[in-house]
Amino acid sequence: MNDPRLDADRLEELLADEALFALTKDERDELDRLMASSTVDPETFERTAALAAIALYTGSIEPLPDDLRRRILDSSNKHVSGEIAAKSRRETPVFSPDGDARPRLFVDENGRHRAMRPREMLAWTFAVTLLVILSIGWSFRRPDSRMATSVAELRDKMLRHERDVVVAPWVAGEDPSGRGVVGDVVWSNRRQRGYLRFRGLVKNVTDHSQYQLWIFDSKQDERYPISGGVFDIQSADGDTIIPIDAELRVLDPKMFAVTMERTGGVVVSSRSRLLLVAKPDAPRA
Repeated sequence: MNDPRLDADRLEELLADEALFALTKDERDELDRLMASSTVDPETFERTAALAAIALYTGSIEPLPDDLRRRILDSSNKHVSGEIAAKSRRETPVFSPDGDARPRLFVDENGRHRAMRPREMLAWTFAVTLLVILSIGWSFRRPDSRMATSVAELRDKMLRHERDVVVAPWVAGEDPSGRGVVGDVVWSNRRQRGYLRFRGLVKNVTDHSQYQLWIFDSKQDERYPISGGVFDIQSADGDTIIPIDAELRVLDPKMFAVTMERTGGVVVSSRSRLLLVAKPDAPRA
């Protein structure tokens, strides 16, 4: 039987490597196996890597708005304080006798010394990065820069790297507004994340109606599909890509559908205006 503590350590190490580097096929298989029995949020490690990238950026910058700066500082202080408090209850860092401030060993609650794990080195690096940011003031690149990853880039990244991704093309439904629309659904069940792509879907009048996505799960009653969020279309020209915002965890998606609903969406759709449907095949190998 595997030691749960060792599995947890290995999972965090793999997630850290995924956020910072590229995983091999064997590492990806191991990560998938460990994630299947874990509640760890993988996006935590991606956010850490993003913060480090911001801190190390050397291009042109402009001051962060005061209100946003205060909210970020308040959030980061709470996060760091909570992590430090939780860590101090379990372990105490031991510093080298030559005055080097980098922690080399930890002493656990039983007084035993052990070497720092890779995930702990990442945590210390993150903490130092935050201190550097706080000491020089928060800054961001200009809005027209390439720092912020676009939705299209996130979709492309999912297609390149997620092994369980499914792609399902749109087919017109009973409502005539769906005719001539092209695009697809991209979905990763492991990530519980996906994207809708449309071209030719007419612009909606936001004050009166919005589009709503529905995810039909084979594990639940098809009369009550999962809402994937409401969205607007600004133009029928070119591609519009919308992130999926599923209200519940999706176990086995068998169909995606788009309806037109009143502004704000509905809990249960009458499906009187069913524009588009997409049925995914099995995940690619």
